[in-house]
Amino acid sequence: MPTATRQPVSWLEQLRQQASTAAWVVLLGPLPAGEEDDWIDAAGHGGVPVLVIVPQLEQADRLQERLHGEGRRTVKVCSELLAAAAGDVCWYRYNDARRNGTTPLEVLQARLPNLRLESQEWRRQCSLAEVLDGWSASLPQPPGEGGLLWLPAALAEAVLAGCGLWLQRLRVLQVAGEPEDPAGLAERLEALCFRLGSEAIDPQLWRLDALRVLQAERDRLVVERQGLAANVAELQQLQATMNSEREGLLAERTGFGAERAGLLAERDRLLAERDAWLAEREGMIAERDRLLGERDGWIAEREGLHSRQLQISTELDEILALLEATPAEVSRD
Repeated sequence: MPTATRQPVSWLEQLRQQASTAAWVVLLGPLPAGEEDDWIDAAGHGGVPVLVIVPQLEQADRLQERLHGEGRRTVKVCSELLAAAAGDVCWYRYNDARRNGTTPLEVLQARLPNLRLESQEWRRQCSLAEVLDGWSASLPQPPGEGGLLWLPAALAEAVLAGCGLWLQRLRVLQVAGEPEDPAGLAERLEALCFRLGSEAIDPQLWRLDALRVLQAERDRLVVERQGLAANVAELQQLQATMNSEREGLLAERTGFGAERAGLLAERDRLLAERDAWLAEREGMIAERDRLLGERDGWIAEREGLHSRQLQISTELDEILALLEATPAEVSRD
C-alpha cells in the first residue's frame, strides 16, 4: 500500500484541469494528510459526481462526515482495499497511522525502528468494478462515458486489472508517480486504446483514442463477421448432413411402417388365439367345477353307504347274538 505524502501543487492543477471537463471523477487515495479538502475540491471542480476511495477507514469516515455536514451530495468518500479480484488481506495498524496498511511490521521496521504494531485485522479486498457498480446504483442516473480516473502508479496494475467494463466509460486516466512496470502499464493501456498525452510527464495523462476505439471496433466486427461466415458455412454443411440423415430416416420409417403392420397382424392373431385359449380355459374350469360337484356327491353318497353298512353290520351282530342265545334258552326249557 503506497504511503500518502505531500505532492507538488501541479498534481492538483492537473487534476482540477481534467476534472473540469469530465462527466464523472474517481479519485483513488491515499490522500495527503491535511490536504484532503484540496484534492476533493480539485476532483469536484466541474460539479459532477465524484467518488473518492481511500484505504484508511478513519480518514474515509472523517471526510464523509465533513462532506455530509457541508451538504456536498455529489461527492462520496469510501474506504476500500482495491485489488484485481476479491479476497481477504491482513490490515496492520501502527502507532504512526500514516503507516497503516497491508505491509507487515518486519518489512517497515528496518527503516522505521520506532514503529510499533498496535493491532491487525482481516479486511476484504475488492475490484474497482465492484465498487463502481455499487456507487453507480446509488446515483440518480448511472455514469455514462467520459469519466476521469486518478490513481497512484503503485496501484495501477491491480486497479486496471479489476476495472472491467468501466474502462470503456473512461475518457482520461491520470497515473501519478512512477509505475513499477512502465512498459507493461503502457502496453496494457495502449491495448485498451488509450494514448499517452504530452501535457505532463507526472502524472501521466492517458486519453482514450476515439479513432483507435473505432478501428478496434471495426477489427472486432470484421473478425466477428468472419466467424459468422464460418459458422454459416458450418451450419449449411450441418443442414446438408441432417437432410441426408432425414431422408434415410424417412426410408427407415417406411420400412418400419410395413414391419409395424406385420407386427400388428401377428399381434391380432395372437390375441385371437389368447381369446380362444381363455374361452377353452373357462370351459375347462366349468367342467372341473362340475366334476368337483359330482365328486363331492359321490363322497357324500359313499359316506352314507358306509354309515348304512355300519348300521347293517351292527344289526347283524345283534341278530347273531340273539341266535346264539336262543338254543341255550330252549335247552333249559
